[in-house]
Amino acid sequence: MSWEVDEQFFDRAFRSWVEREQPSIDLRFVVVEWVHGLQSDPFLRARPVQDFGDDWWFARIRDSNTGQYVVTAVFFADPEYKLVQISVLATLGFPI
Repeated sequence: MSWEVDEQFFDRAFRSWVEREQPSIDLRFVVVEWVHGLQSDPFLRARPVQDFGDDWWFARIRDSNTGQYVVTAVFFADPEYKLVQISVLATLGFPI
């Protein structure tokens, strides 16, 4: 069974990120592609967020590294319902 990404959470996080940081169209597509990948394995290249609880994860979004910054995400992954809720998307400079 594949995972489901909560569209309302993603939409809110994505719109906030776009309004705040005005990323390029190409970078927006990279993020959307990464979100689709969450459906098969949300834990790939993700690590648990300390002090948030067992089901909170942090990820650097693959192919978003420009050499100066990378797009990151914090999300909740509910293993019982196989549901992913993306809380925050942010572009961070190195080192992370």
